[in-house]
This record gives sequence, C-alpha cells and structure tokens, in this order.
Amino acid sequence: MNWQAFSTIGYLSIALGVGALAVWLLHWFRPHRFLPYIGFALALAALIGARHNSTNHVSLVQVDPSIQLAKMADAQREKEQAMIESRTDQVDNIQFAEDSRGENLDTAGMDEVDLKYMKAIIGEDEPAWKSNKKQRGENTEQDDSLESKIGAKTKTEGADITALQQEQAPEPILMDEASVVLSQKLDLWNLNFTFYLMILAAVVLMLDYLRRANIYQEAVRPVPLPSSWLQAFTPLPVIFNQPDKARRDITSQLAWFTRRGDQWIYFTDRQDKTEDIRSSLAILKRWPYRLDLIEVDERITNELVMESAWYGRASFICDDSERALSLLGYCLSQLKHRRITRARAPQYVHLVWDCAEELSDQAFEAFKERASHSRMSLYIIPKKTKPSEL
Repeated sequence: MNWQAFSTIGYLSIALGVGALAVWLLHWFRPHRFLPYIGFALALAALIGARHNSTNHVSLVQVDPSIQLAKMADAQREKEQAMIESRTDQVDNIQFAEDSRGENLDTAGMDEVDLKYMKAIIGEDEPAWKSNKKQRGENTEQDDSLESKIGAKTKTEGADITALQQEQAPEPILMDEASVVLSQKLDLWNLNFTFYLMILAAVVLMLDYLRRANIYQEAVRPVPLPSSWLQAFTPLPVIFNQPDKARRDITSQLAWFTRRGDQWIYFTDRQDKTEDIRSSLAILKRWPYRLDLIEVDERITNELVMESAWYGRASFICDDSERALSLLGYCLSQLKHRRITRARAPQYVHLVWDCAEELSDQAFEAFKERASHSRMSLYIIPKKTKPSEL
C-alpha cells in the first residue's frame, strides 16, 4: 500500500471517527453527561478532516506518466519481438556484421502488407518528402507577435506570470495506477463513513437528551416535547423531594416546567411570592410557550383548577394554606377515579408543594398509588415542620 494515498489529516480523520465510536460505546456501558458531546466533537472533527483530505490531497493524486510510457514501450517491444518470432521459421537466420537491425529477415517471401508492416516497425517506410517537410517545419519560425504585425522595431516584454502559475497550480502527487484507484476508493469510504457518523452523532445526542430529561441532576435545557417520549426513556418520579442544594430556585423551576410544555399548580403559604413569580414568568406568556397563569381565589373552583391543568390550558398559583390542602385533597380524589380508567394527562402536570406544613406519609402513599400512570407528579420543597393531617 502506498501511504501517500492519504495525507496526515486524512489518517487523523479516520482515527477521530473510530475514537467517536469508542466514546459512545463507553457511554453505553458507563453513562456520563459529557461523553455524548465529546463523541459529537470527535465526529465533527473527523468529517472536517475527511473533506480537507479529499479536497487538498486526494484530488491531486494522479497516475505517473513515466510509468505509463514505460509500459507502452514494453508493450511495443513485446509486439516487435512477437512479430520477429512469428517469422523465424520462414527466414534464414543469417546476419552479417555490416547488416543493421532487421536485415536478417528474408523479406523476399513476404507479401506487400507484411512488407509494409515490417518496414513501419523498423522505421524504413518513411518517405523522403515527409522527412523534408519535418525539417522545413522545424527550421521555420514565424513571428506572430503584435509588434511584428504592426511593424514595431522593439518588442515589449510582458509580465512574468510563471511564479503566479506555479502558486495557483499545486504540484500533483504521482503514483502508479493501482495506488491511485486505492486512494480514490479509500477517500470515498472515508467521506461516507464520516457523513453517517455525523448522523449517528445526532441520534446519540437526541437519545441521550430524552434519557436525561426526567433526571433532575442531569437534565439540560428544556425543550417542549411530548411527555410520552420522555416517559418512554426515563419515567418521571411520582414524588420528588428537592435536594437541599437545588439546581434552581422555585421561580426558575416553574419556568423550567413551562419550557418543557408542562402545566403546574404551585401551593404556597407566602402571598409575597405570588407577585414575584408573576413578574418573573411574564416573558413566558409569549410564543412559543404562551403561559396562562391564574391565581386561585374563592371564585375559582377546585374542579376548574384540576381540569384546566389536566388538559394543559393553564397553570395556577394557590397562596392560601387552607385552600392548598383542600385543592390537593380534591386532586387526590380525582386521581382515584381516573386510575380506574387508566386516564393520562396529555402532558405532565406538576403539583409543587411549598407550604410550611409537610404532607403526611398517608398522603404520599395515596398519591404514589393513584398518580403512577396519570402523568402527574408531586414536587416537594422540604420544610422542617410537623406533618399535615392530609
């Protein structure tokens, strides 16, 4: 194999592509949040290297003309030798010292066609007028310059563009024909390999995003996707207790839910938070999220809150602790009936509990049993107070 078939960048692109596959294989057995991105970077570098190698190296690979000329000369000699050997039994193998090449052939017994062919091979069949014409053509020099046509006595020298032509035309890489064919085949394979590698990189990133979307510590920027896609890879915990070192504050967490395309009901006993959340989430009222945020008061029934959140029409804030317990109890009773028919919300609904009173273990068990297939989750912000009687 001729190692000049590829440049250093070409061989490096192959190594980077294999490295990307190895990184994704490692991620399959030992998942890590950064491995898919490392594999994507390696695949992108492999694609760039493959295209650079194809444009700046493989395109310059050409068949060495000296090798072709040598092959043609060998073929001509073999043809002459075969012609001489085919007439060996018909001529006398006698050649005198003063004879030139081919004079040992007995041409008397040849017909006109064979005689003409033999003279053409030996070089004796060229007429005198043709040689004279060549000599006249070689000795005659005709000046076609503009100065000679207009009768100028001095000739103006033009700009020397030899250096410019050498810069514009890079030196070709000369190889034998077999190496040229191998170089082109490897180049085509490398281009296809890196192209499909980028498609695989996009698939790996998408699958990794779907796998991590419902994992609190690993999820990245939210995208409004159907909850059924996310649930198929990693089910969302029915009850989730926010860790002490939370990744986001409560306002950012509610915005996170909205950007996912989910609805939420925020229970709190601090009325001062309502206005802060409203002002912070005002930007999400625009397209494409179009958040419809409603504050729960005596005019809004529990049924309206439950149905609106279930069908993705609006999100709610309840800043009254007594109404929060009543509304949460209503949601649990509705989930009991909907569990019988295995009804599911079109998109996730998050019940965010941020009250001073903690829920009882009975409430946790009831919610876990009834909401396991409903696409509703209970997001708990822990408080160090006594449990509620709910």
